Amino acid sequence: MKRILMRIAVVQVILLSSDVAPAADYYWTGTGGNNADGNKEWANPGHWSLDGYTTGTIPAVGPTLGSSASPYDNIFLKNAGTTYLGGIAASSGTYQRIQNLTVDGGDNRIGGRYTTDTPDLRIDGDFTVAAGAQFFTGPYSPNRIDFYGAFTVGNGSAIGINNNTSDGGYWNLAGATSISLQGVTIRYMTNNWQWNVPRWNFGAASITLANTNTFNLEQDVVNVARDGVASRGALQQSISNTISGTGGIAKTGAATLILDNAANSYSGATTISEGILQVYGGGAIGDLSAVTLADVQTNANEGSVRTTLSLNDSETIGSLAGGGATGGNVILNGNTLTVGGNDSSTSYGGVIAGSATGATQVVSLGTGSPYTPAGYIYAPEPVLGAGSLVKTGAGTLTLTGANLYSEATTISAGAVLANNTSGSATGTSAVQVQAGASLGGSGAIGGVTTVQADGTLSPGGDANTSGFGLASLHFEGDLHLQADATLLWQFLNAGTPGQDYDSMTGTNLILPEMGTVHLEIMGLDGHTLNAGDSFTLFDGDVYHDTTLLSLGTDITDLFQIHDNTGWWGTWEVTAGSLVLTAVPEPATWLLLVILLTFCGLRPRRLRQANRPH
Repeated sequence: MKRILMRIAVVQVILLSSDVAPAADYYWTGTGGNNADGNKEWANPGHWSLDGYTTGTIPAVGPTLGSSASPYDNIFLKNAGTTYLGGIAASSGTYQRIQNLTVDGGDNRIGGRYTTDTPDLRIDGDFTVAAGAQFFTGPYSPNRIDFYGAFTVGNGSAIGINNNTSDGGYWNLAGATSISLQGVTIRYMTNNWQWNVPRWNFGAASITLANTNTFNLEQDVVNVARDGVASRGALQQSISNTISGTGGIAKTGAATLILDNAANSYSGATTISEGILQVYGGGAIGDLSAVTLADVQTNANEGSVRTTLSLNDSETIGSLAGGGATGGNVILNGNTLTVGGNDSSTSYGGVIAGSATGATQVVSLGTGSPYTPAGYIYAPEPVLGAGSLVKTGAGTLTLTGANLYSEATTISAGAVLANNTSGSATGTSAVQVQAGASLGGSGAIGGVTTVQADGTLSPGGDANTSGFGLASLHFEGDLHLQADATLLWQFLNAGTPGQDYDSMTGTNLILPEMGTVHLEIMGLDGHTLNAGDSFTLFDGDVYHDTTLLSLGTDITDLFQIHDNTGWWGTWEVTAGSLVLTAVPEPATWLLLVILLTFCGLRPRRLRQANRPH
């Protein structure tokens, strides 16, 4: 019985092995351009070698779709120059099926059929692109590739869709077992007028990033249906995979990239150089990722797009930088943006807005080739709407734009500098400065501002960057300093408010009913201070809780004064506006009077002593 079982096992091994084609490595050695015979280059035996050096022969191209046969195992593309591999499938229902594809160098381009409903090339095993190599579908016909193994692309490489006509091409990673992007440019190049926009299906495998990976969605195309009717077809790419690793994402091109996995944890930078990055789920951008938006409005043939980060759910990022008058805006869409977890200090000059509007214009077919649209514009214009901002982390966020969100700004750690020149740096609603955090700047703050216990208000600079600069900070709403809050004040001399010393302007300053406010006095290098020098710290009405204080009221006892100047006298704080005055000690005054008196009497006695007798 044992011998019979062994024989059955041997038969099973023989039967299984007969279904597997012998492993072989095939090297592309052909060169040449995309000529009239180009779509046969892939099948030309003269362009292949079994050992990488001599010309070999390969099996016939194109098993029937769905066949389990694999004509050969491994393909290596090694040429250093530009190679057009030509068409790899002649008609619908046929495709080329291989095991592993390795791109070792050069600029390699494959064409296919004018449809993407079935693959032209199926890679059952691993797809590997070495550092610096390129692999594209196109440029003159579309192509679909299905991937079923590990998908690995090296640093400095480029892959993607590079076509000029017809269907846009399709890279289908639905069967990929892993995706590793190590510093690649993924290209979505297309003509303005397409039957179908180029597209990728990244499947469900986790994506691991290293270095900077660029998604180049070149433009927001206009579709031309086969019946000649024009319609807008937005070129956008959605990535639902979990994205991790130390690398980052760069978004270029006027179209839209969508990240919609809430579990993304990549720590590299997120750079939006053109177009729109739209995020869903509340964790689509890594919490420590440094986000930078370019001050750019991209002009495409059919319109223009402002560089934009658009939130469909509340989002946490490491830091925020860039933006300006032209573009680089953040649209909250009623959500909360939390910034600062990577502890870096950045400056942001775009607009953080609650909502946006986009002007549109219907396109129409022109004459000639290529077709020219009448015009299409989608340049998200920021407008006032719901949304809020939370600042975390030890760094300083400098806001220089006029922001348009209508919910709270919370500074829970680090500092915010409001250095805007118009509007409000913090939107229209309340601002809270929590314990350990600070607020400063030279611009304007809308809404009611509250500095809580152990929070710091520092017009001009901030608690993290003392000596940043002297300035005047304006408050549109009431300014509340709670008990044990700190007012950090810096000066050079008793000259012009906002130039020679820090100052504030506003309607109402409200001091706590119980407890005191810490007043930190800091003289900058080269400061001068004389007895009787007065400084207007807040130009506006001053309240003790709900009581309006009259002009000249001594309220020194409402403050704990910490003098870092070495001033030999004392300080007096009076109301009306909040005025700080340098006052000599009473004992110093007495000593001065005695000294002056002595100086006046001594010459008289000398004169009497010198009289002639």
